[in-house]
Amino acid sequence: MPRLRVLLQCRRESLRSGGGEAQQIIRLREELLRRNVQADVSDDHAPRFDAYDIIHLFNITQPTETLVQALHAERYRKPLILSPIYQNLTIYDAEGRYGLARWAYRIVRDRRRVERIRDYVRALNDPSSWRSYWSVRHWSVDEQRKRVVELMDGFITNSHLEMEALRRDYGARGPYDVATYAVHPMFFAARPRVFFEGCKHQDYVICAGFISSLKNQLRLIRALRNTGLTLLLAGAKVRTHRSYYYRVRWEAARGDPRVLMMGRISQEELASAYAAAKVVVLPSWFETCGMACLEGAACGANVVITNRGYTREYFGNFAWYCDPSSVSSIRQAVLSAYEAPRRTDFAAYIRQHYTWERAAESAIELYREVLRLSSSRTVG
Repeated sequence: MPRLRVLLQCRRESLRSGGGEAQQIIRLREELLRRNVQADVSDDHAPRFDAYDIIHLFNITQPTETLVQALHAERYRKPLILSPIYQNLTIYDAEGRYGLARWAYRIVRDRRRVERIRDYVRALNDPSSWRSYWSVRHWSVDEQRKRVVELMDGFITNSHLEMEALRRDYGARGPYDVATYAVHPMFFAARPRVFFEGCKHQDYVICAGFISSLKNQLRLIRALRNTGLTLLLAGAKVRTHRSYYYRVRWEAARGDPRVLMMGRISQEELASAYAAAKVVVLPSWFETCGMACLEGAACGANVVITNRGYTREYFGNFAWYCDPSSVSSIRQAVLSAYEAPRRTDFAAYIRQHYTWERAAESAIELYREVLRLSSSRTVG
């Protein structure tokens, strides 16, 4: 069987940010290479595709660059695969945004108009994305997503729930497979000692992720007031959420609860911090998985996770769920998780079910299925 040649194409911002999307692409590529698949990564908007059998695109939550890449790939008549990383943020836009975006969504009733303005501002702030924005500016964000979905030959989703949402919202058709998010082996072996060298607090609550209104750290701080708990926030400031970041800092400076803002820390430091924590929490307005909670659980922490998104498919009965719009719901979930014994059985479940090896095998199966279907259509 000839060697499979795959190009993993992503947005420029995704690799720069180092978030969950970047981790997914990097880890998937590592496992594909181990399986003798030629797997290259590109954030170029118009690369040459002659050397590849299949093109694998990522992310339609912010679809502009993905659509430009898909339209370019269509000219080469190569099969296209999409990992949507799709989030329906309608409720977040209405209830969870902060600053100017909050007022824009409340004042302007046409959601599509607000999204056009937001994309325009994002393009102005990032000159590298201006060309992409300009080439598809005549489509709304919803129309861009729908067009991307229509161009695809197959889908690799992170859950069955995500594929259901994609079918419901954009009429997605074609074969799909689930390649779940996974946890790096170092998290299972993490020890708190490394982190304690720089922090003397023990059994705290940790929330890891970019400081943004989507991640909902402000409500988390307010939920933990008068509990006596220490909250550690590990995550960098986001350029588009600066006002929110400074409000989080102001709330943290009040001293109740005690909040330690660590900024961005290395994966090794993060693993050690998880191992020292009693609870890892993500009260986000939406999570496709909740990568930080998977990693924290692998280190032995109890999990509090949002009830929005596709989280139940990952966490089942192992987690405590909270409503991101409710301070009291977040508070009760965190206190319940903090007072409960550690769920060490979840780490064993994660080790068995959520691995990058399994994710890569699912991806390869779908690549080959789509190539077979493409070949049969060509012959027919």
